[in-house]
Amino acid sequence: MFKKMVLHLQRKFIGKTETFIANQINALPLYRHYAFTVQHIEYLHNIAEVFAPPLPQNFLDLKFLSTKNKRYFKEKLFHLNVNIIHSHFLTDASFFHPFTREVNVPKVCSCYGYDVSEFPKKFGIFSKLYLSRVFEDYDLFLAMSNDMAGELSKLGCPSEKIKIHYHGIDTQRFNIIRTYRNQAGVINLLSIGRLEPKKGHLVVLKALKKIKLEYPEINLKYTIVGEGYLMNELCYYVTRNNLSEIVEFRGHINQGEEFNKILVHANIFLLPSVTPKNGNKEGIPGTIVEAMSSGLPVISTYHAGIPHAIENGVTGFLLEEYNHEGIAECIVKLYYDEDLRQMIGQNAKRFAQKNLDLNTKATELERTYLNLIKSYNLSEV
Repeated sequence: MFKKMVLHLQRKFIGKTETFIANQINALPLYRHYAFTVQHIEYLHNIAEVFAPPLPQNFLDLKFLSTKNKRYFKEKLFHLNVNIIHSHFLTDASFFHPFTREVNVPKVCSCYGYDVSEFPKKFGIFSKLYLSRVFEDYDLFLAMSNDMAGELSKLGCPSEKIKIHYHGIDTQRFNIIRTYRNQAGVINLLSIGRLEPKKGHLVVLKALKKIKLEYPEINLKYTIVGEGYLMNELCYYVTRNNLSEIVEFRGHINQGEEFNKILVHANIFLLPSVTPKNGNKEGIPGTIVEAMSSGLPVISTYHAGIPHAIENGVTGFLLEEYNHEGIAECIVKLYYDEDLRQMIGQNAKRFAQKNLDLNTKATELERTYLNLIKSYNLSEV
C-alpha cells in the first residue's frame, strides 16, 4: 500500500518555538511528508523531507515568491506524487499562492494567531486583498477555536471552508509526578513564552508588586522562560520595583529533561495573554496545555482560544485581560490552599489528556486529509 504524500508549505521551516508544526508532522508517520520552504531552519526534529532553493535568499525573497524560487518548487514537485497540500499560517499560504494555484490537488491551511489578528490589522485592506486569493483557491482552513473562526470570517473566508481544529500537544511527554506542597514555604510561579506583549509578563510583574506590598509574609519566586525583544523592558521593571530577589529570567529552554524539571519545580503557571495595540492575538498557547498536562494550576485570561482549553474555576482560572489585581488575588488564594492547587491541577491534567492530546488530534487531522483527498478524487471522475 502506497503512503499518502503531504506537501507542507512555510516560508521559514521551522522556527524553534514552532513545535506545534513539527508535532503535527511527526504524529503521522504513516504519511510521506515533504516541506517546501524558502529558508530551511534545521532546529526542530521532524520527519519531513525538506526542499529549499540553494541560492542565497534576500529580504524580498521572504516577502514575495520570486520567479526563480517558483521555478525551483515546480521542478521539485514534478518528481513528487503529492496528494494534498498543507500550508502553515494563512500569510504563508498566500505567499506560496503563485505556485499552488497551478497545483491540482486539495489544499488545507492551518491558522495559528498572528496571521488572523496582527497581520490584518497592520496591513488593513491590503491584507484582505492579499488573503482573498487563498480563500478562493483553498478547500479548507483550520481554526484553533471559535474565536479564530470568527476572525477568519471577518477577513472574508467562507464559513463552509472553516473547521475548528486544535493541533494538540503530546500530553504524555509532560505526564510528570507532582507534589502540591509548598517547598520550604515558597510558592514557585512559572511563565513560559516569548517575551512579547501578548504573553502578559508585565501584567504578572504588576501582580507581584501588589502582593509584595500587601502580603509581605508571602514568599514567592517567579521564573520566566523565554526570550524576546521585551527583555530589557521587563528587566527594568523588575529592578525599578525591587523584584530582583523574586524574579529569574532563564532564557529559551528546549523541551526535554531540563524543561520538565522546571515544570516539576513550579506550583502555579501564569500566562495572562492580552491583546496589545498591534492586535496580535494567541491561538491556544501550547505552553498552557503543556502546563495543564503536567498537573499545574494555570492562571490566564479570556483571550482568543484560551477559554477553549480552560474552564474558569474548574481546570484553571480566567480573568479579563490586563487585570493584575485579579491575578494577584488568584496567586494569594492558591498560595494558602494546597487542596485547591491539587484539585485544579488534576482537573486540568485530565482535561488536557482527554481533549487536547496530539495523538487524538492527529487522528482528526488524518481524517480531514482523507476526506479532502476522497472528495477531490470524486470530483475529478
